[in-house]
Amino acid sequence: MLHKIMFFLIFFSIAHVFPEEIEKFSFLGVDAVDAYYEFNNNNVRFKSFAVGLPQSEEEVKTTYKFALINGAYYITINHTPVIKALLLYNDDFGYVSIYDPVHTESGLLIRHDLPNRIRVNRHDAFHDFSNVKISASSFLTENNIKYAADNLKMSIKDGPWVEGASGSGIGEFIEIDYKTDFIKEINGIVISNGFVSANNPDLFIKNNRVKKILIEGDDGRFRNEYEILDTPNLQTIRFPVNISKIKITILDIYKGTTWDDTCINMIIGIKLPTQ
Repeated sequence: MLHKIMFFLIFFSIAHVFPEEIEKFSFLGVDAVDAYYEFNNNNVRFKSFAVGLPQSEEEVKTTYKFALINGAYYITINHTPVIKALLLYNDDFGYVSIYDPVHTESGLLIRHDLPNRIRVNRHDAFHDFSNVKISASSFLTENNIKYAADNLKMSIKDGPWVEGASGSGIGEFIEIDYKTDFIKEINGIVISNGFVSANNPDLFIKNNRVKKILIEGDDGRFRNEYEILDTPNLQTIRFPVNISKIKITILDIYKGTTWDDTCINMIIGIKLPTQ
């Protein structure tokens, strides 16, 4: 379930260096829970939405540290238990994963700090995407861990989808059916590329990432190729028509430094106003 949450994430613009200029992020969700996080220098105060962490009626003030790795913010909040958060973002959305040793909570949020931000009713933009049907031409099983297509529904918790074919995965595909009781059609997706791991960020570079994909909608209603950037951060792809089913085929990849397995972290269907 998505939760309404406001994040005022104020970070220094370069990781591990502390210049005077700062960068500010603000994200809103879709629910009625007024949780928030405010980061300022190395101090943080927040009201949590994550199960197992302090709930929204309790404000916590403490310190934090962060690292900017592959363009994503990996945040550690000084708390018992230690709270770790991963922020993926672009100019439209933010995706925040907050987790402790026992619990995980994630949510796609709409970015609100930019003057040219998307203007949309948040309830119409995206819904509970846990019920969408996802299948793939293959998936990797390694050490009794299945990197199946269902992993694309949420970042971090269960790992990415990893194709299981021999070679680099060119021609492997994912099929997603968004027609549920909550979602009838979408006109775009938000995608996060690669193997994104909170505990081992190097897995992003060590594994392949998608470079070019073919997206086909509703059995040929549209068919476009898209270049995907080599970053775990969010990328928004808008479709020319409203559709309920998509097929995504890998056409090209960024080569990993260690393994020849191609990974996609997350794909979420969205419904935005036509431009």
